[in-house]
Amino acid sequence: MSTDYQQAREALGARLRELRYSAPDGRLTGTALARALGWPNSKISKLELGKQTATPEDLRAWADACGRPESYQELRARLAGFESHIRSWRRQLVGGHAPVQNTHNEAQARASVLRAWESSWIVGVIGLDTVEIGIVPFTAPLKQPPGVGFWIYDDQQVIVETWHAELWLDDADTVATHVRVWEALRASAVYGAEAHRVIARARQAIG
Repeated sequence: MSTDYQQAREALGARLRELRYSAPDGRLTGTALARALGWPNSKISKLELGKQTATPEDLRAWADACGRPESYQELRARLAGFESHIRSWRRQLVGGHAPVQNTHNEAQARASVLRAWESSWIVGVIGLDTVEIGIVPFTAPLKQPPGVGFWIYDDQQVIVETWHAELWLDDADTVATHVRVWEALRASAVYGAEAHRVIARARQAIG
């Protein structure tokens, strides 16, 4: 995960802890706050330590439970500040392309299962017996637009490249959404001999 993103998430967590400590009716324990919100204790800990990204709903509930509803706008602004500018290309490429690629290589080396969707290029892993490559033909029925490319690492993290930034996302709902999208696209793809026929037809059309 990018350093700037993680630092911002940890700073938000520290602010959440500060609100819990300074509740108007007295300092709230993590257990008491979890009980008031109907959350598991682990969620309180993960949010405060910057190990989980809060949703806007989480922030509003936290502010209300701590007796500080007016702090919601500040918390929401903090979240928006690092939600939309994760790993900007301008910041990433200051040191050149090699560090960016090395970061990806390290993330891939740590992963046991890697799932990728790309609409404009083929991942450079052909020939490995642990890899399955499918092709979605132009004639295939799709349940949704293919959208931008994304990579899923062990159902724990999703990497999405946009024009302005590279997003490293790890909240459970976001990962689950991308897994559902990937499964839907996978169902529309063809494999093996049929994929070879699609490629052959494309080459014939070009030549």
